Amino acid sequence: MTQQTQQHNTTKNITITDRFEFRDIHAEEADRAVAIEQICFPPHEACSEKSMKTRIANAPELFMVAIDKDTGEIAGFLNGVATDEEIFRDEFFTDISQHKPNGKNVMLLGLDVLPQYRGQGLAREIVSQYSKREKANQRKMLILTCGINGSYVFTPGVVSFQETPKVPVADTVGAGDSFTAAFCASILNGKPVPEAHKLAVEVSAYVCTQSGAMPELPQVLKDRLL
Repeated sequence: MTQQTQQHNTTKNITITDRFEFRDIHAEEADRAVAIEQICFPPHEACSEKSMKTRIANAPELFMVAIDKDTGEIAGFLNGVATDEEIFRDEFFTDISQHKPNGKNVMLLGLDVLPQYRGQGLAREIVSQYSKREKANQRKMLILTCGINGSYVFTPGVVSFQETPKVPVADTVGAGDSFTAAFCASILNGKPVPEAHKLAVEVSAYVCTQSGAMPELPQVLKDRLL
């Protein structure tokens, strides 16, 4: 076997966990997290510097960063807040007082991966590592919405992923609230998590095709919510 072939085989055998360390964020990494957020999201979607630094100061244990072992730099991170609530509210993004350290659920607020690390499975591994950690912390449910990139719901026994439907968008106001309302209504009506998740995504997608925050749902969606 040539040296070149040996090096190729060694590279093939390197896993994500070989390349990256997954851990809580450190206070001194706040400025870097802000910079990464600004790279990963457009200005109207990115978390503000103030909100990001406040989250890190008050809930560092709800962050998970992926550290490139070769450079020691943050390649990506996932963050959220804990709560006993089951409804995802906009206030979670801006009001850290909503965070309850011992809350049974985690509302995930953002998944960031720098462009040079995308397409390698890193985002999936961050979510997986985060889910395992919070399961060990006795969390009941984790919810993560990723816009056009789909959404996840994690419970101790189920991991549900739903792609975001491609629809003609008229207005995104109310999309998040409709997702949460449909998901909670479905769970309360006894639907399993994957079915509730799928319906929530479809209701949210429909709302995006309509103008205004509270369009009337078509009967076919109303019937499925019962």
